[in-house]
Amino acid sequence: VATVGACAAVGVYAHRHGLLDGKTQKTIDKLIAEIFLPCLILGKVTPNMSFAELLDIWPLIAMCGFVVVFGLGAGALVSRGLAARWPGAFPKYKGLVMVALAFPNSFSVPITLLLAIGDHPVLVGVDGQGGDTLRARVALLFLMSYSVWVLARWSIGYPILSGALSFAEWRAKALNSPVKACLLATVVGLTWDIVRSAIAPGPKWGDTASLFTPVIVAVEYAGRCTVPLILFALGARLDQAIDEVRTVWAWPPSAAGGGTSNAKGTDPEALSEVVGLSAHDEAHSMPAGKDFATPGIADAPEPDAPLPFVAYPIVLLLRQVVGPAFSALVACVFLRDICGVHDRVLLMVAMMQGAGPPMINLSVMAGISGSAEMETSKLLLFTYGASVITWTLSISAFLWLLG
Repeated sequence: VATVGACAAVGVYAHRHGLLDGKTQKTIDKLIAEIFLPCLILGKVTPNMSFAELLDIWPLIAMCGFVVVFGLGAGALVSRGLAARWPGAFPKYKGLVMVALAFPNSFSVPITLLLAIGDHPVLVGVDGQGGDTLRARVALLFLMSYSVWVLARWSIGYPILSGALSFAEWRAKALNSPVKACLLATVVGLTWDIVRSAIAPGPKWGDTASLFTPVIVAVEYAGRCTVPLILFALGARLDQAIDEVRTVWAWPPSAAGGGTSNAKGTDPEALSEVVGLSAHDEAHSMPAGKDFATPGIADAPEPDAPLPFVAYPIVLLLRQVVGPAFSALVACVFLRDICGVHDRVLLMVAMMQGAGPPMINLSVMAGISGSAEMETSKLLLFTYGASVITWTLSISAFLWLLG
């Protein structure tokens, strides 16, 4: 978590010095989605893809499915409940809530934390496979399952966040560059696995890859840009969110145009925009001439309605408290007790992939689609600020369950 914060701090510095303004952030988002992330997938997944590896990570694929379905269902229910109180904000933010709950940070933060745990007795087990062997296996499990999460994020999460309403719109949004890269890496990797198995002795990937060294190096270099740029852009957006919150809570009386301010100098109308009360209040102060029975009038979302403040702790609770409990239930009951999976390292990776805050790529998706960019930044600021505590408690609980 500290590593993520340190990398994001670079983005904060760049934003405060005018190097990462809104236009530059959108350009970076497009570079990540169209070039850097596909290169990362092609460079890392293709040489490791095989039928044996897919069979080995099937519990992680199952965990991904369970977490996504749980998150989408919970997000839909939360949005329906909040719509009754804040009709101006929903269904505008329904996609954001659903995607935030369905797609946790399943790679960068959990792999860093699990590698930092090191040779814990629970993970080493009776076989004594620790050290570099354990770290290599943890990295491979995260890497192979990452392609599954990327495929789910960009084929399901991105269309929902950007508001795909029809099958044609969903197909256009789902067949984006990261999804195409996942499919291409899978096909090429499995084809190579078949060729390698049919030829005895099978050629190694490195021997054949050496023929295309310049192209492979270029792809690998581009892929390495993905995570740093995501974290830099995240830091810039978090800094924007902090500035907005600070401005509203310290609203000077003169900026309100002579309006009424409280003792702390906070403009009530501006404050209501942040906590998400104005949308509901305005619905009750509608002129008497409005026909509330007219279809579509009462339920039409207001274009400037904020995400209600109560949505932030709800997402935090469901994603980082209920989420780890749900992941532990799936891992310990379904995978271990029912399916007979007793590999502690595999179970630990599965639980950690479903226990984190919303994925960092949420800010990239919001930047590309132009959907709720500032609300996404505030949500990530809120959830990642609390993740130090929730990660610590979750990891302790997971190790106890596996021990």
